[in-house]
Amino acid sequence: YEMVAEGITVHNTANDASANNEVSYMRNNDKEVSFTYAVDDIEIVQGLLANRNGWHSGDGGNGYGNRKTISIEICYSKSGGARFDKAEENAADLIAMLLKQNGLGINKVYTHMYFDKYKKYCPARTMDKGWNRFVNMIKAKLNGTVIPSTPSPVRPTPSIQLYRIRRSWADVASQKGAYKDINNAISCCIGGYSVFDVSGNKVFPSNQVATPPKPVNISEYKTGEKDEIGIFTCNVASINFRNNPLIDPANPIQGQYFEGENVNYDYVYITNLYVYISWIGGTGVRRYMPVRDKSTGEVWGTFE
Repeated sequence: YEMVAEGITVHNTANDASANNEVSYMRNNDKEVSFTYAVDDIEIVQGLLANRNGWHSGDGGNGYGNRKTISIEICYSKSGGARFDKAEENAADLIAMLLKQNGLGINKVYTHMYFDKYKKYCPARTMDKGWNRFVNMIKAKLNGTVIPSTPSPVRPTPSIQLYRIRRSWADVASQKGAYKDINNAISCCIGGYSVFDVSGNKVFPSNQVATPPKPVNISEYKTGEKDEIGIFTCNVASINFRNNPLIDPANPIQGQYFEGENVNYDYVYITNLYVYISWIGGTGVRRYMPVRDKSTGEVWGTFE
């Protein structure tokens, strides 16, 4: 959609890819995630025109973050170090320039977490180092631009309980999100990860043996299929899609759709455990995504 920018949303990539690789991946994968600029220690690569909106802030198809803000992805945030520090500096230069070009003040610079419905903890490394520190970097680059008195959104104080999803408490780079509601955190926690409270205590899964949602000895097999054309809109935190209609480690995850995102599908595949929708992605590969749990009847989105 066409957009008149009213703000800038800052992200960290949570990996160690270059800006060019980030934009290349964005353009060539099937996930409906897009952003305006990726910034690394060497260059700034534009992914979208600045007058077109991206899908990046987790606040839905009509959310202010998605529809009204330019998005900046800061690279090398997984490992940090000198490359990330330089990428942050380059991002501060870019943001200062964009603020001037669009007649915006420093209070229009936002974190991804500010908009995200589930309060995903992003830009994680930038906020861990100090959000106000980064805002001050941008102020220094503005060279005398009048700064409105209204402060930009900042990282919550430690008194606010956030539940973080990580492989371990010490592995900050592995963090998948941070949520105020523990139930949202648990619902987004995938295998190999745990949920931790603000003090670093693991709260999910417990050290006791948990009852899995389905017995692991139930094998998945086909029970039906049909041609069907429609649009599916995800209404849960995220759903994984794969290249085959089977949820199994041997069938790796290829990507995700997040809440508020939609996909056009042309085929339905049914197993004894799930109902899958299917489509052919931009790379020519057919994808399968479960949208209904047959054992509970739960549907993870809407159809049109």
